[in-house]
Amino acid sequence: MDSYSFFDIVKKDHQNGSTRILDQAIWATRKTLEQFKEGDYFVISILDELENLEFHHPDLIILRHFINQFKNFLKVRENPGIKESNQWIDDYKKEWKDVNSRIANNFLDIVKLEQAKVLLHSHSGTIVELGKAMDKRKLEVKIFQTTSEPGGEGILQAAELKNLGLDVEIISDHEMARVIPEIDLAVFGADQISKEKWTNKVGTKRIADLCLQESKQVWILCDSRKRVEETQAVGDIFEETSMALATGMVTENIKI
Repeated sequence: MDSYSFFDIVKKDHQNGSTRILDQAIWATRKTLEQFKEGDYFVISILDELENLEFHHPDLIILRHFINQFKNFLKVRENPGIKESNQWIDDYKKEWKDVNSRIANNFLDIVKLEQAKVLLHSHSGTIVELGKAMDKRKLEVKIFQTTSEPGGEGILQAAELKNLGLDVEIISDHEMARVIPEIDLAVFGADQISKEKWTNKVGTKRIADLCLQESKQVWILCDSRKRVEETQAVGDIFEETSMALATGMVTENIKI
């Protein structure tokens, strides 16, 4: 398998959330580095691969954060060694280790979910980590998970949450209006956040609008690396939703 095959796996992934795709990008970068010997000049090859990957996932700000940071490292060092480059990746991973767990536990510290009914949409590593935190705290929660069309990646998230032993019911996107009067809150991940808006899978805005009509809470759980000056939803899979529709947002550092 050549380097293009490693990165092609990441380019074609539109099922997983941004955190999982970032993990895959780091894996592909490491596997590509393995193809070189210490002393080889690999910078142009790696930069080309990373820039091409960014082109395939323009909405994923967390991925862009890693790519930009690593590109800066490569350009400053000009010709770093394989060992030095892998050490940089290790340091980056260490800095952001357990970020989703911190977000999830921050959220559970301020929002009481015991006996709550929660609506989820799309597939997010942060939300899956929230499921793990709920399971660890032994919270009894009823989860409604949309299939999240197009793509149906909500089915993957539902399976992961069910495997944790959580009570999950899969609903079609068309059933949102029926379910929202029953829930206590909706919880979303995000791919970008700004002061005015956040971007997430298509269908998010409709859920948030319906929640406002029914006086239900809407929470956003988001890695601080995804903060931008102005959000931009590229293509027909993502959309922007006004922060005015959200009850609050929680990151690894702050609770709003």
